[in-house]
Amino acid sequence: AVLGGTIERFDDPHAIIANGAQGEGLEAMGYSMNLDYQLTPHLAWRNEIRHLHSQSAAFARRGLSFSDERLTATTALIMHF
Repeated sequence: AVLGGTIERFDDPHAIIANGAQGEGLEAMGYSMNLDYQLTPHLAWRNEIRHLHSQSAAFARRGLSFSDERLTATTALIMHF
């Protein structure tokens, strides 16, 4: 197994790529941790947890509300040749 992580920053003050809940630009920081398992020489399994935080309520929640944080967990099978 291989453990990895990232720290990321996103800054789009003019809302060209993404915008906040009120249509304003988006500035966000985040980090993620992942654990990769090499199942076969051509198949890997990745599990990742990512946390993003913004100064404004930019992330949609269930319903019509927005939050300044988002926590996601993702799993993926990766095939390479």
